[in-house]
Amino acid sequence: MKPIRRDAWLGLLALLWLVVVLVFYFAAHKPITAQSAASIARSAAQLAVALGLISLGGGLGTLLLPETGTSPLVQFALRGALGVGLLSITVLLVSSIVGTSTVLSWVGLILPLVLLHRAVQRWWRGLSGLWDFWIAGGRLGKIIAVLLSFIFAAVLLLALAPPLKFDALVYHLALPKTYLSVGSVGYVPGNIFWGMPQVGEMLYLWAMSLAGEPAAACVSWSVGAMAVLGLLGYARRQVGVAAAWVSAAALLAGYTLAAELSWAYVDWFTILYGLAFLVLLHRWKDIGRPSQILLAGLFGGFALGSKYSAGALLAAGAVLIAYYSLKMSTPRLALRNLAVFSLAAGAASAPWLLKNILATGNPFYPLLYPSGAMDAFRLEQYQGFPIWGDWREVLLLPWQATIAGHEGAPGYGASIGPLILGLAPICILGWLLKLDPRLRRLVPAAALAGLGLVIWAVAGRLSGYLLQTRLYLTFFPALALLSGGGYRVLARINYSGVRLGRLAGSLVVLVLGLNALNIGLDVLSKGAAQTVVGIKSIQQYLDDNLGWHAPAVRSLLDLPGEGRVLMLWEPRSMYCAPRCQPDEVLDRWRSDFNEYHQSEAILSVWRQEGFTHLLVHHSGEEFIRHEDDRYSPAEWQTLDELLDVLTPAAEYGEAYTLYRLNP
Repeated sequence: MKPIRRDAWLGLLALLWLVVVLVFYFAAHKPITAQSAASIARSAAQLAVALGLISLGGGLGTLLLPETGTSPLVQFALRGALGVGLLSITVLLVSSIVGTSTVLSWVGLILPLVLLHRAVQRWWRGLSGLWDFWIAGGRLGKIIAVLLSFIFAAVLLLALAPPLKFDALVYHLALPKTYLSVGSVGYVPGNIFWGMPQVGEMLYLWAMSLAGEPAAACVSWSVGAMAVLGLLGYARRQVGVAAAWVSAAALLAGYTLAAELSWAYVDWFTILYGLAFLVLLHRWKDIGRPSQILLAGLFGGFALGSKYSAGALLAAGAVLIAYYSLKMSTPRLALRNLAVFSLAAGAASAPWLLKNILATGNPFYPLLYPSGAMDAFRLEQYQGFPIWGDWREVLLLPWQATIAGHEGAPGYGASIGPLILGLAPICILGWLLKLDPRLRRLVPAAALAGLGLVIWAVAGRLSGYLLQTRLYLTFFPALALLSGGGYRVLARINYSGVRLGRLAGSLVVLVLGLNALNIGLDVLSKGAAQTVVGIKSIQQYLDDNLGWHAPAVRSLLDLPGEGRVLMLWEPRSMYCAPRCQPDEVLDRWRSDFNEYHQSEAILSVWRQEGFTHLLVHHSGEEFIRHEDDRYSPAEWQTLDELLDVLTPAAEYGEAYTLYRLNP
């Protein structure tokens, strides 16, 4: 054996010296505090849990779904969509029959991941085509990819911070938290949104049982990523690489869809299933295999299982399946295809309808007719939302939804960006003028999007609630694909030596860049990054972003004994559950007045129900007083009489007052 040379010894000693210096230096100059390290580790664990759940779904989908002849990215999205839908139903069954527990959740995650590790690996290998997308995308594709990556990274910080958005605090996360507090998934009469289909909420329940609410928001973020990746793969085959990137940009060019990746809502589930449905419908039209109809029905059923309004996809799909079947063959074939489609959709959505039937007798609780905690008066109050707008909401729907739609505002309630409206009609025009024969491949998407817009316009005239853009996002993959087609039309036109595609691409980058800037500023203004790394406490983050709501509901958890709090004009209960009973659709006072009429009788009923305190949200009350003309003066006078006899226990600015109900 050769002796170690002297220079080698010197090198080892020098390296040891460097290590010693570094150890002592960072011991005295800590680059990160223990608090920050713990916060970062917690966030990493929450993201890992979400990715673990999504990976399990992808592995399950890979095991069950054979090759469909689509691109790897589309296959990645389809298998993930199938897997998470099946996992959600599994969580519903297990949590309803066996109950919820952290141990059961960990076993249910780790053991299947081990058993399906090969399928999980095959699923993740579906992302291998991303590098090719980067290379083939050209300058425009690379810029869009960078901007999309920034948006996803920014909203991930929001997802890893405590949830803030209204509907998440009302039911998307509040219901899973209730299930965890009682130890099972069961009927929750105090929150009528229990009756809504809950594909997303079941996965949120699983994630929350392991790592808290941010893990649930990361599940939503992951589902959104699957949908965008699947859209890229599908659009590339239909309209080319550059136009595929534009399709993805069109989908995320508005604030609402980009920011919603972090909200723990369920709309990205409906978008994913809308994309999967479109892919299978198109595939069936091309090759005519009944298996494609069956899969399309499954994905349509999962869409309905995510959100009732996504059932519009089933209606539109049935029309298209009947039409194409009649073009291919006879009415008998059309009936057979519709039967296969309906049975598959029914099987995927049946668990959510069945749970409602067993609890309330109404499969579509809390809608359609009185049942459960939704009596006739409350049903009218909830469904009788005044129609918003005028004739323009029918004839100019795409324009109105784009220009008049703002996040959180009355009417459409969402900001979807200008690219779909700006580019999709150009695609239709290019097809009509036969400017590009490849646009014929977009006919199924155009037909699905057109039927979706018709359903949207008609429903919006039945109730102001049904005008909201979020209810129809399952059709947006088709609209985004048409936007890519519109860019393709412009890219093929040269006018006086000017390539219109370059100008259009620059405008796409400008729009997406402005939205990325908007999202980035939103993250900075909320302080999400500081919270994720532990610089800002969770309590401070909530106080800064929720105003008086945060300290008001936090104080309810400190009430002595078994105190229970009834809330008026405050639907958000997640941060005070299970102590508080929310006013989930802002109808508690009107409903009780309609039944009992007198303040003394109402107060007596509240006490009999076990409530010890009343939390009044004055901002909500004032809004209802001025905006809802269904209330009579007698109702407000009776409320004032009731509050006059109660003793205030605490006040939170001018926003909330906590009253004692006991004499």
